[in-house]
Amino acid sequence: MASKLKQIWSKVRAENDDIKSPLSPSQDTIDIPTFPPYDPVLSEIYRHRRHVGVNLGSLFILEKWLCPPALCSCVISKSWESEHDFLRAAGSAKTARDALEEHWRTFITEDDFKWLNSLGVNAVRIPIGYWVAGQEFMIGEFKNYLGVYDSAWARLLTLIDWAGKYDIGVLIDLHGAPGGQNRDTHCGLSTHRADLLNSKQNIETTLQALRRLAAEFAPINHIIGIEVLNEPADHPQLANFYEKAYDAIRSVHPDILLPVYIGDAWNLSMYSTWLSKTAMNFVVIDTHQYFCHMPADHAKSVEEHTKRVQTYIRSQLASSAQKVAGNVVVGEWSVVLNGKSIEKSRLDDKKAMTSFGQVQQQVYDETCAGWFYWNYRTGDDGWYWSFRYCVHNGVVPSHFAQPRTDPDIAKQAHQIALDDHQQLLDKSFEQHSNYWSNNGLAGCPDFWRFKEGFSAGYNVACRFLAPGQGSKIGFRQQLINEYRNDHLRRHPGSSKSVLWHFEHGFGQGLIAVEGIIDSLSH
Repeated sequence: MASKLKQIWSKVRAENDDIKSPLSPSQDTIDIPTFPPYDPVLSEIYRHRRHVGVNLGSLFILEKWLCPPALCSCVISKSWESEHDFLRAAGSAKTARDALEEHWRTFITEDDFKWLNSLGVNAVRIPIGYWVAGQEFMIGEFKNYLGVYDSAWARLLTLIDWAGKYDIGVLIDLHGAPGGQNRDTHCGLSTHRADLLNSKQNIETTLQALRRLAAEFAPINHIIGIEVLNEPADHPQLANFYEKAYDAIRSVHPDILLPVYIGDAWNLSMYSTWLSKTAMNFVVIDTHQYFCHMPADHAKSVEEHTKRVQTYIRSQLASSAQKVAGNVVVGEWSVVLNGKSIEKSRLDDKKAMTSFGQVQQQVYDETCAGWFYWNYRTGDDGWYWSFRYCVHNGVVPSHFAQPRTDPDIAKQAHQIALDDHQQLLDKSFEQHSNYWSNNGLAGCPDFWRFKEGFSAGYNVACRFLAPGQGSKIGFRQQLINEYRNDHLRRHPGSSKSVLWHFEHGFGQGLIAVEGIIDSLSH
């Protein structure tokens, strides 16, 4: 099967090699940024910290309703919804390229990252279409538009560079896959067919695109992950495809544990259960939470939606997170409710959406490792789908404290933690050994593992707290699991039945540093 897929891919590339771009080289010249060497300590912080973020949607994969007027007005036909529609509506490849290049230059700028950093936002999710990954991926419906995306890759790298400059992690989201992973126009097509998993060629092209993304992005310290598919329609082969995608991403840089994000296909419970039974490491489930699109949503009042989030949604998120070591994020959410819901509650729009947003944020903070608001910008930034609008109008906070410890407190706590390490280690080890010696484990030869785990967890917590960081841990159990596995590698022959000493010690090391922070915060 593997050799056959390689033959298919070789044929696709050969066919594309014969196609000449109808466009002269792009004049949108931009210096491709270089990134610092891979640093396992720094990348560990970025990839395991709590993510408070926004989506940069409709930049590298268009959604008409989010596009600025300048982009919408440049087409001959106004009848378009998807990225591919836009290319056709532009009338010529040159018009499309000129318009898109202007959009990439102006819709999101370095000032946006500076502003997000000032708010405490520490992550962005960047949706892209597979065609952005390179000319060799211009197949199917995009085959006739070679040259249009000549500068897209450089523009994407520039955004990633800006994000790093302002301590913002980047999740690369494959929002549009060949053939469409769902029936919606935001996958790049308006065929209303989900044909990705019905075609070997589409599957192989997607896997190759993911390899390209992993090869480029895994060594970049502030890349926090690659999302395999956005909102895929459920399919009998989806789980199998996820495993292939995981293997493809891991094969490129096997020594770098780049987080792999997967969409839950609108069935968080099922896919969290499935993931819990696999051996895949650092896979994060992305679930999206909206309460305004469906007729059933319209029938509920603001109060009913609020209660649902506080009860059913909270329970679902917590249950799923428990299955998968806490590796759940809400990759898209919004304060937006349908007007019919607001009418039922006799509230004004702002009051309704502000209170509903506060409840959502609290629940997601308490149950997940992070969240990303949809969307950062809209065409006019004139309503609640725009994060900028929400901040400027007091609908969401003007500062998010969740992902970071106050810098002054972090500085004090870090120094105290360095000074008190041995004292706290001795105290915690004595408590552990005394308790278990009196509860059936007298003379246990594995208590030392607790001590090793405590120091490992304590040191990790100090690194997260270090000056210039002050980050809070989001993927807590993931860290414990990784260091437990490292402990096992360093002590071959250890029985897995005694590793709980190390795990418990690691957790107590984290708690000890967090206790120092808490003592200074109150």
